[in-house]
Amino acid sequence: MNELQQNTEFKKALTFHQNGNVLEAKNIYLNLLGVYSDSPHLLNNLAMLEFQQGRFESGLGYVEKSLGLDSSQFAAYGNRGAALFALGRVDEAYDDYNKAIALSNNYAEAYYNRGILHEKSGRHEEALRDYDKAIEIRPNYTNAYNNRGNVLKVLKRFEEALLNYENAIKLNPRHAEAHYNRGVIFKELKSYQEALSSYQQAISLKSNYVDAYNNCGSVLIELGRFEDALAYYQKAIQANPDYAYAYTGQGIAYMELKRFDEAFASFEKAIVYNLRTCEARHNKNNTLYNVTTTPDADVADAFWNKAILKILLGEYAEGWHLYEYRRHRIEQKQSYPDYKQPLWLGQESVNSKVLYIYPEQGLGDFIQFCRYIPLVEKLDANVILSVPAQLYPVIKTMGLNAEIVMKDQMVDAFDLHCPIMSLPLAFKTTLESIPNTLPYLYSDKVKKHAWEDRFKASQQLKVGLVWSGSKDHKKDHDRSIRLEQLEPLLSLPIAFYSLQKEVRERDITTLSRLPQIRQFSNELIDFSDTAALVDCMDLIITVDTSVAHLAGAMAKNVWILISYLPDYRWMLDRDDTPWYPTAKLFRQANVGDWDNVVLNVKSALEELLRKNT
Repeated sequence: MNELQQNTEFKKALTFHQNGNVLEAKNIYLNLLGVYSDSPHLLNNLAMLEFQQGRFESGLGYVEKSLGLDSSQFAAYGNRGAALFALGRVDEAYDDYNKAIALSNNYAEAYYNRGILHEKSGRHEEALRDYDKAIEIRPNYTNAYNNRGNVLKVLKRFEEALLNYENAIKLNPRHAEAHYNRGVIFKELKSYQEALSSYQQAISLKSNYVDAYNNCGSVLIELGRFEDALAYYQKAIQANPDYAYAYTGQGIAYMELKRFDEAFASFEKAIVYNLRTCEARHNKNNTLYNVTTTPDADVADAFWNKAILKILLGEYAEGWHLYEYRRHRIEQKQSYPDYKQPLWLGQESVNSKVLYIYPEQGLGDFIQFCRYIPLVEKLDANVILSVPAQLYPVIKTMGLNAEIVMKDQMVDAFDLHCPIMSLPLAFKTTLESIPNTLPYLYSDKVKKHAWEDRFKASQQLKVGLVWSGSKDHKKDHDRSIRLEQLEPLLSLPIAFYSLQKEVRERDITTLSRLPQIRQFSNELIDFSDTAALVDCMDLIITVDTSVAHLAGAMAKNVWILISYLPDYRWMLDRDDTPWYPTAKLFRQANVGDWDNVVLNVKSALEELLRKNT
């Protein structure tokens, strides 16, 4: 033990330091520095104190003097690395961690901190290796387990991430962040009740945990508990009045409750606080109402939510303009390639120019908005239209002059480009100017006649049924129903035909005991088969899926079952839609109440039967 370590005052300072009495420790260290100015240990301790108080620059001065006296101090390199990282000098921090590890292969903190650098730089496998090494050296390294879980979460290895968070919680049941992160994984796995419990546990450990309050709100929205969600969003806002995410969630909850004035107010606040955050982040003013700019994803989310509400309310002029922010949202951004050619939104002539129009979002969206292609052709544009493979044969029935290509086919020889859902903005669409010359999609005559030959023996009204859409749809739980919920219709003297291409496991047993419904899922290869079957029906009854759009585009009589808060295109408080004049909408009167919707459909069917007899 050297002279300094035997010094009573130094021992006292160490005790103060370890107990968090920073000022007392620092005063003693500085007094001792007059005597032990060449002590690397003392200089390193002073550096640590400075770093702990956020005074990184002054701390660097001490640690560099310390290393100048003794370059073998692995802990000093580790401390300097942490300070350099805090100052944004990442490459230098990385070098220091490497030096620390080279000097001591059992320095868990250096592996852990280097793992953080890898994680922040997107080098996920390297981060995992460093966290693994830190855990190998120190099996009870709670934060390493937590951070390892974070990397696995980014890699979408959710079950493995969950195990790491569980390990962190076993080691430290009061680790609020691990509880929160476990909630995030449960939410990803759609285990909403478990997610809620994890977030609530995090809040019990950290009463001002804003993100946890906010995520409680988002989970409760998934569970349909909108009033409860509002309470959590309010707690998040109380904890941090500038927290834009909470205003966004609050707005969504208000929308679900059809409290639209309050929803608007919440979205406006989300926009204000998002803009303010971005201005601070970039240290400059941003004019983000210009949709040709590239805004931050958070700002884009805020404007996009407002857009949805505007379009839902029929305020198309502003709604379609704000809808362009979808192209900058994180969850949608990958759908919009960064082409070198200009984006066309109707602002310039396309006469004799090659305009590339490509799909986005769902198949129903493409069906709804492909009606604009003939209008584009009237502008004398040379159109290249990219089409999802499932829709290719149906789109061919439109008789377009456009060059039609498959979605995955590479296209680069064009002058301008436009995602298909930007066409309403390009044509300045209002409720009165929606292009609704129908039909604009048709069935294959040969396939239609083949279906007709199979059905000609039946003299009953032929009704096609669709009760569920894609399980991957974000709001599938709102729009899809169980087949058994349609059973009240099946007592009527009607020939029912399933138009479902995919039947969910929960409905297979139900379908097997319902001989009233003929099914053809194995024969519906693409939408041309579905279109031919649709064309043979007298009526289509469907939830809000692509078949609803297909039937509407073919000008078939279609009854669409709509949730309490509908998709924006169906608007509010009306049983018709300007997008599809042959459609009739049957809306939920209360959240989740499909039973009364089905009873209303049954009454309408009974009235239709009376008229046909």
